[in-house]
Amino acid sequence: MKTKQESLKQYHDCYNTITTSLGGIVDGKIDFCGEDVIDELAGNLTQTESILLWALGRRPTDLETKLMDTFICMNIYPDMRIWSIRTGAYAAASGAPLSSCFGAAHAAANSKIFAVGASLNCKRFFEKFAEDSTNRPAEEIVEEYLGKGLFFPGFGRPLIQGPDERYTKLSELLKEWHYPLGTYTKLLFKIAPLITKHKNIHPNYAALFVTLLLDPPFCCDDNKIVVMAHYMVSLPSYLPACEIKEKSEYVPLLPLKVSDIIYTGKAKRGTAG
Repeated sequence: MKTKQESLKQYHDCYNTITTSLGGIVDGKIDFCGEDVIDELAGNLTQTESILLWALGRRPTDLETKLMDTFICMNIYPDMRIWSIRTGAYAAASGAPLSSCFGAAHAAANSKIFAVGASLNCKRFFEKFAEDSTNRPAEEIVEEYLGKGLFFPGFGRPLIQGPDERYTKLSELLKEWHYPLGTYTKLLFKIAPLITKHKNIHPNYAALFVTLLLDPPFCCDDNKIVVMAHYMVSLPSYLPACEIKEKSEYVPLLPLKVSDIIYTGKAKRGTAG
């Protein structure tokens, strides 16, 4: 049987080497992706660069950081019609704690047509399309999908008609930066005009966001796509809830899903201020 001193030593040795694949506490220091958080990262890396250090397993280049900063900027989209934003706002208007409002927003972000759900659907769509078009022309695959009545994730917008201004701007920036495009992003740019021609729907921001994350240097799997999507929608979902809590405002009762647009109940939802 171990003595008390031996048990304490084992406990302290374990406590000083708590690690995961990302890092942890090593010899009393905080390690993240092989670097000391306090002595090496703090003051030297921005938040965006820290996220990319996790995603890439190395410090990012300036161009990679610029792309991620652009993702973050383009997701500051405070439109109350967006599912996660309005769900968090409804929770705030009903008097829920802010932490619950944020949880509600993230739960709504898992919907099939927005944020996490949409991103994962896009990922699977482009992976399948790339596999199907290995030895066949893209035009033939598009016509086959159209004939089967398949859904085209990454195309069309549930709330706004016409081209997605974020897709257009990011496409222009990629050209301006001479960003090296990978297989999936090239595939998107190849099939986008074909799908728009046949179905009169335009590629949306999610399609470009996902294909860029699927391509090198990111090569994101499902888990990283989920983390990235949740991170991107968090700030615009949190701020309206905070504002409503501070001002005790009512929230316009907008539909939570497209089929609810025929709703004819009260026009406002909330507690009396």
